[in-house]
Amino acid sequence: TKGGLDMKQRGWTLKWCFTTIKKKWWLAMLIAIVFIAICGIIGYYSEIKIGPEYETSVTFLIKEPEVYTNDQVELSYSDYQAINKSIMNHFSSLLKMESVIDEVIDNLQLDIDYKEFITKMDVEIIDYSTMLRLKITDNAPELAEKIIDELITMSTEKANEMFKIENIEIIDDIQTSVVPKKSSIKQNMIISGVLGFLVSFLVIFLLEYSDKTIKSLGDIKYALGLSVIGVIGNLYKRDKLVMCEAPDSFIADTYRNAIINISSMQKEKGIKTIVFTSPIQKVHKSYITANIAIALSRTGKSVLLIDGDLRKSSLSNIFGMEAEMGLSDIIEGKVLSNQIIVESQIEKNLDILPSGKTSSNSADLLASEDMKVLLEKLEEQYDLILIDCPSLEIVADTVIISTVTDGTILVCGQRETEIEDTRVGKRKLEMVDSNVLGILLEMKNSKDSENTKIC
Repeated sequence: TKGGLDMKQRGWTLKWCFTTIKKKWWLAMLIAIVFIAICGIIGYYSEIKIGPEYETSVTFLIKEPEVYTNDQVELSYSDYQAINKSIMNHFSSLLKMESVIDEVIDNLQLDIDYKEFITKMDVEIIDYSTMLRLKITDNAPELAEKIIDELITMSTEKANEMFKIENIEIIDDIQTSVVPKKSSIKQNMIISGVLGFLVSFLVIFLLEYSDKTIKSLGDIKYALGLSVIGVIGNLYKRDKLVMCEAPDSFIADTYRNAIINISSMQKEKGIKTIVFTSPIQKVHKSYITANIAIALSRTGKSVLLIDGDLRKSSLSNIFGMEAEMGLSDIIEGKVLSNQIIVESQIEKNLDILPSGKTSSNSADLLASEDMKVLLEKLEEQYDLILIDCPSLEIVADTVIISTVTDGTILVCGQRETEIEDTRVGKRKLEMVDSNVLGILLEMKNSKDSENTKIC
């Protein structure tokens, strides 16, 4: 897909998912904590606002109709029990009858409906007796007492009409007690934490999917169709000559691994002049090129490192040189190459050709026949010539010089260089038939480069 890759090409495996989440664990934790905090605050203030609930209850006795207590009517114990059970069930149902409750609501002018009312109410039949316990749960105990009084009055009238039950006796006073509130804050916070993690995973994967930068070797393979020359480790301070300051470090080893491929191309394809450029400016290309040159010179090859940026010199600062003349002066015929090329104080097999004075017509100078002749002459003196050129997004200088060299290496930064920018840079080079050798990928984290294998 344009500007990116589909899930299969990016290698969205289960292992990759775990690795991605592990890298952004801090984001997952942050989102989960935010969810838990919000839920806890809302739950706490909600419980304060709602206040305590009260359970108001009353117990009353229902006496059997006279027809069942008449001495002339002989009933067995089982029949007597069945009659009692039937009376209690009928009266219990009567208390919950919608018409009765609607009348209570109307009489007390309550702002609730039947469904809400029934959730506040409970009728308990006391076993082996003709007693019922009516309970009303509400935040206002005074209102609950009024509801109970009205409910008993209305149900008694209905019971007399329907079942001829007249004798209902309240056997104790109305009781009111605070209902022990089972706080749901802890449970809700746990649920919110789980939900927060799920949301964080979704956010992480959306960020990963929307990130169109180069993140892995798979991006280079599928999106660009280029080979990987090497994977360079990244120091906390990137502007360093690692090959000199930390030659035994893992980062230095990544440079040594990279030059194996460069040496192989030199041997198999006869490549001697290589341009180092980048699709964008952000990558520390010049330092990477300088370290590659040092690593190659330590293999015994004679290496010339040319500063091909005639607009803004970089190599002179990196190697601490104060050269007033250089490549631009040689091309203009002001000085001979052997008078300008500087022997490196770092490696005996490494020479450096500064860029010279800043030139506004650098493209014309690099496109001249004199530049081509100069490179042909220098090829006779050195095993390898590396040219550090400006990024492809700035000027046409790099594209021009790539036409008179054997190959071009693109230096890209993991999670810094856009795939589309790299594709555009590659297209610029291919339009002038430049030989794009591949990509040097600078990993954002050293651990990434340790776990990365070049395929």
